Formats: sequence, structure tokens, C-alpha cells
Amino acid sequence: MIFCLGGLAAILLWCSVEVIALSHISDPSKGAMTLFPPRVGWFNATLDHFRFDDERQFLQKCLVYDKFWHQPSGPILLYLGNEGQVEDFYNNTGFMFEMAPELGALVLFVEHRYYGSSLPFGNESLSPSNVVFLTVEQAMADFAVFLDHFRQQSGCPSTGCDTVLFGGSYGGMLAAWFRIKYPHLSVGALASSAPVDFYPNSGRQQAFWNATLHTYRKYGGIPDCDKRIEKAYAAMVSRVDSGDLAGLSSLLRTCTPLRESKSARGKLAQYVRGALSSMAMVDYPIAADFVTPMPANPVAVACAQAVPPGDDGLIVWLNSAINIYLNYTGQLPCHYVESELIGHRSVGLKGLLGGRRDGD
Repeated sequence: MIFCLGGLAAILLWCSVEVIALSHISDPSKGAMTLFPPRVGWFNATLDHFRFDDERQFLQKCLVYDKFWHQPSGPILLYLGNEGQVEDFYNNTGFMFEMAPELGALVLFVEHRYYGSSLPFGNESLSPSNVVFLTVEQAMADFAVFLDHFRQQSGCPSTGCDTVLFGGSYGGMLAAWFRIKYPHLSVGALASSAPVDFYPNSGRQQAFWNATLHTYRKYGGIPDCDKRIEKAYAAMVSRVDSGDLAGLSSLLRTCTPLRESKSARGKLAQYVRGALSSMAMVDYPIAADFVTPMPANPVAVACAQAVPPGDDGLIVWLNSAINIYLNYTGQLPCHYVESELIGHRSVGLKGLLGGRRDGD
């Protein structure tokens, strides 16, 4: 149950969340949402920070844990939310909660605009006319304004509440860029796995793919799983080049038929390599549902999938392998290769926008 205090006109609307008592702290299956239950806050964020004639606002979500905080001047550990609902990042960022007691710090997570519950236009937020406000610049301005108001609301003295930024992947990029754009608002940033210089034609894409293959070679549990991936991928590309897109659509169980060879090659490359790379990045030794539900050691599980004979068999195996990441729970009847692989709980999927449910 959530109890909200304050009206919508207030700058911050703090809510207390009634949760189960912390009785299993030693249980590794319990995430931070259970171990360190947060207060939920809502902030009136400005829709467009760079116009003076647009006063529209939307509610932006944040999560706060202050049980370790040495008020009023203790440090703030601020996680800059990235592409997903903020609870997922809170629940899977234990490092911040390990540091907070030692530092007497407050832990603060802010949700990224257009993700989770922070939707400027509700269900219409991703329409072409509304999505124009989804930019890195607008997101960082959200965080800057929020942090300034939060410190004021919390009674931080002018020389207290030193803020250290945290972020991973795209969130890490935001943390690094925030230090450059707004250096006066923080004293440092931990930008984990932040591909700030990952640009086309830089050569880093191939290095990243090589690192992915290394993971399958080392942790696949069978000899040469990386080579099997390369053979299966080559068989898929060969099928595209042959023009048999209908047959390939059937083998990969795509939601809509692949139509044009050039675009099909690019979309399949991004989709398949994206799934394999993402699975390598979250190859945890325990079953986890961060990003998407997966078994323990998903790379090894993917490599162990049965391989039917021939090139078609390799493609079928490739489909089975990526399904360990994309569809382990079996809720998707097909692959929607037009979509990006991002978090999207609003349709009941956890960590993917890579398929359609029945009836969609």
C-alpha cells in the first residue's frame, strides 16, 4: 500500500511504501527493494528545459533510502536512471547500499523520462509528435533541476551533501556527461560499462563482438561454442543473400515476414547479435530477472541447446540460443525483429521489446 503526502502542486510528493519486514537479509535472492525498502517520491519535472514559453510539466519518479544518512550534511549517492523502470536498477545495484553505511550516505535513484512511470504524455508518450522531448540533454536537465530541489528540500547546508553519481551502460554515459555538463552539482561519478566513445566506424563494434564471442568460448560449457555461433550467423546471412526470406522467417519465427534483403540483413544482425551480447553481459551464476528472466549461467544453457543437422539446423539452434535471453519463460510466440531490445514492463515483458504476445 502506498500513502502519499502532499498535493500535486508540491515540488516533491513523498510516499511511504508498506513492505514486508527485513527478515532474510542473508538470502541472496532478495533484492534491494526488499532489503532496503525505499520511499517513493514524485517530482514535477519540466517537459522542455530549453524553451521559456512552455510551462508543461510531468511527474518524475524517484526512490530514496535514508536509513544510513548522517543528516543534514551526509553525502548523497545518486543513480541516474537509464532505459527502464527505476525499480529494476534500484533492485540490482547493491554496491551503493554496501557503501552507504560506511559513508553515512543517502541513496537516491531518479527515473529517466519516458521510462517506467515517468511518462510525460501517459500512454501516448512514444507517439512521433511527443517523443521529441526524449533527448540526453533534456534528461540531464531533469536530473540537475531535481538534485538542486532535493538538496533544498532535505535541508542540506551549502557546503554539505556532496553528491557522487552512479550509472551503468547508458546510465553510466549520463553520469560521465553530467559531470561535464553540470560539474558544480557533484564531486565525482562512477560510470560503469559506459560506452561514451562507441561510435560508428571506430572499430570498437568489432572489439565488442569479439569480447562477446570470448564469453561464449570461455563459459559456454562445450568446446567451440563461439565458433558455432559464427557458423550459425554465417548460415543466417547466407540465407538472406540467397533471397529465401520466407524460409528464414519461418526458421527464426519472426512475427512479420522479412521482406527486403538489405534491410533484413541489418535488422537481423542487430537483433541476433544484440541478444547474444546482452546475454553475455548478464551471464550470472544464479537465476536472475534483471533485464529479462533467465536461468543461472545462461550462456552455458544457450550453448547446450540441441543442434539439428545442416545449415537450417544451425539457424534453428541460433533461434533457440537467443531465446534463452529473449523468451526463456515462453511468453512470446514470435520474434518482432523491428523492435529494439529494451526494458518494457508495461506490456508484461521484463527487459525486452523484442517480441509480441498473442493478440498484439
